[in-house]
Amino acid sequence: MKLRGGGHNIINADFFSHLKPYKNYSTPKPQWQLDMRYPFKCPNDVFDGVFTEHVLEHFYIDDARALLKEIYRILKPNGTLRLSVPDLGFRIQEYLKDKQNDSTKAYASEHIRKLTQEYLHLSVWDYERLYYECERIGFVDIALSQFGNGRDKNLIFDLKEREYETLYVEASKPS
Repeated sequence: MKLRGGGHNIINADFFSHLKPYKNYSTPKPQWQLDMRYPFKCPNDVFDGVFTEHVLEHFYIDDARALLKEIYRILKPNGTLRLSVPDLGFRIQEYLKDKQNDSTKAYASEHIRKLTQEYLHLSVWDYERLYYECERIGFVDIALSQFGNGRDKNLIFDLKEREYETLYVEASKPS
């Protein structure tokens, strides 16, 4: 997760870092290493924007909802949230496509396994579920986005290697 404050200062945060001794960072180690299941130790309305890439799926739905509420709390009015998650719709389409092919149908279920079990995934997401959760919390202007393109250019940190399987959604905190 990346949090953008006044100007263009970026804070890089990672969750459960202490539980991931195997993780090698290709960028500098995060400034914040925190358990995102709990409130952040910062005041309300601090950040201009928040970017999360493949984060929510690592939480049970109640914890993911709590994290979205916490992001809402720390965003400034008019702040932008840019979310990316593995796309449930993409995996289902790939599953159905592979089921139609004699040479791939035996392994089609791998698409569902990757979505639900790979890298400790605990929840699955599609646009409608993200929209529902964001709207329920109070976010507005919730919309599909795309790789490398968004409302706040300072929140574009999308990894190219994840583009093919990723759902991008943006939302704003009202003024």
